[in-house]
Amino acid sequence: MFLKSQQKACAAMCKLSSSGVHMNGFGLPAAPRAYLIFIRPILEYGLAIVPASQSDIHILQKAQNMCLRTCIRRPDATMGVVHIAALAALPNVFIRSRALQAKFLCRAETLPSDSLIKALTTQLELSKEKTTWGELRRSVLWKKPQFLKEHQPRLKDPLKEAYALLCQK
Repeated sequence: MFLKSQQKACAAMCKLSSSGVHMNGFGLPAAPRAYLIFIRPILEYGLAIVPASQSDIHILQKAQNMCLRTCIRRPDATMGVVHIAALAALPNVFIRSRALQAKFLCRAETLPSDSLIKALTTQLELSKEKTTWGELRRSVLWKKPQFLKEHQPRLKDPLKEAYALLCQK
């Protein structure tokens, strides 16, 4: 699943680059922004509902790095892209996947009780089997907001606070 995402994202970024979305075309600030808007959703498809393995994260991170290097017209170079990612305020793929999973869980928790996902998750929680839902619920970025809610009830958005703490590490 993630290999196809990698291939699609790299092909789409090459098309954007050939139409002028790069450092010498629209400029350096616009190129990572175009990546953020058009390409990153291709890479993120499915990350919210499927816990990705380390190899999957590595594949997606490699694709993100290649796309960011394409922004400066050096897709085949082995140079780092930390400065471009910092310029565009892009977290690495691992942190982003955890954030998407936490947002998905938060939305699923706040749905009405008669929604399909709420009925399914209730059944999954009663089940003793190892499920994807349980794996998502055990993630660090899901547990931290729960902890912050209990110990700091005045926080407006504990998920955002937990995400900021995770990004600082």
